[in-house]
Amino acid sequence: MNCHLKFTEHITCTVGKAHSRAYLIHKCFLSRDPLLLMRAFNTYVRPLLENVSPVWLPQYHYLIDNIESESVQRRFTTRLPGYISLDYPARLISIGQYSLEKRRIVYDLVMMYKFVLKLVDVQTSNFFYLTK
Repeated sequence: MNCHLKFTEHITCTVGKAHSRAYLIHKCFLSRDPLLLMRAFNTYVRPLLENVSPVWLPQYHYLIDNIESESVQRRFTTRLPGYISLDYPARLISIGQYSLEKRRIVYDLVMMYKFVLKLVDVQTSNFFYLTK
């Protein structure tokens, strides 16, 4: 986080690491099976992009675009054999994946659910101002 309370540097560094890992998956795996490659992506790359995402969730469109539009997942699925002609949403549907933005929204909803049911050891009074 920088002095303006933005996670720009963190997001840029994380996306760079994820691009490197995704490239290595295409380079090092001998198999060209799309399902195997997506399993490797889900194992080695996606945790980088989703680690503690409710904390650093991007609020600004340019940061969301940095993660999603020029996304590691978008580029990775483009390079899968037989999927280059499909657009991004069609590729995700055919592979059975969700966009990273949709996954971050689900994680946020799960975190709010845990807050409401007091399943996390955090005092919600520190985060929310409740009026009577």
